[in-house]
Amino acid sequence: MRLLSWNIQYGKGGADGHIDLKRIARVIRSRELPDVMGLQEISRWDPNTDSGADQLEQLCQLFPEYQAFYGAALERSGGVDGKLRQFGNLILSRFTPTQVRHLPLTSPADAKACSMPRMLSEVTVEADLGWMRFATTHLEFFSPRQRKAQARRIRELHLEASAQTRQPPQDRPETPFTQVPQSTSMIVCGDFNFLPDSTSYRLLTEAVKAPDHALVDAWKRWQPEAPHPTTCGLHDVEQWPEGSHCRDFFFITNDRVDAVQKIEVDTETTASDHQPVWLELGKS
Repeated sequence: MRLLSWNIQYGKGGADGHIDLKRIARVIRSRELPDVMGLQEISRWDPNTDSGADQLEQLCQLFPEYQAFYGAALERSGGVDGKLRQFGNLILSRFTPTQVRHLPLTSPADAKACSMPRMLSEVTVEADLGWMRFATTHLEFFSPRQRKAQARRIRELHLEASAQTRQPPQDRPETPFTQVPQSTSMIVCGDFNFLPDSTSYRLLTEAVKAPDHALVDAWKRWQPEAPHPTTCGLHDVEQWPEGSHCRDFFFITNDRVDAVQKIEVDTETTASDHQPVWLELGKS
């Protein structure tokens, strides 16, 4: 099972600043295609990004073999032709999910920083490894307070979903109360806007009562002694004067961590200010 996480910065190149979703697609298609991908910073109808283009429609055309599940974290007035401008996450999946959820993340008031709404988008799918929840997100950049709260909230949402799997509600077939397969196993990826030694990182990965449900950094499982690879600031030194660093991750529940076979970061592409991260899973 191959997975991809990439903050595509609405197709804006990290070196030339040119917006080109076809270039994004070429980079993805230059390798063996993933089964599921989580993309961040997808814009729709916003005149301030891609001249108001509907990037969801464009990406669906570029990847017709996938099902698309878009979560607009931001949805506000001011879009082209009277539409609401949107900005958020996109899951493209070869698997048909039994459930899709778009879950707003908490944003405690912080008058000292800029901020925007944030969301966790999640699909429940049956893969070769069994049932699992695949999620993608993009946490707050400017406000450390909000970012910590959002990391904590993702952990809470995961544990809540795990509890509902172990103790499912009553089923009422052929109504909106019909129950579908759930899973305690989770993979969450994205641009977390925190570093591996940060408080937010620790909040997301701290121990839980049921060890199998703890979220583990997939890179640290695969290469426990190696530093995290660069995922941001490699080519766009103007936007990232601090230089190259890691803020994009895959986290996986402890019950699936033995399936991690490889993580790769494409450090060559300049199609975004972030680098695409590939995760390969297999039966241990």
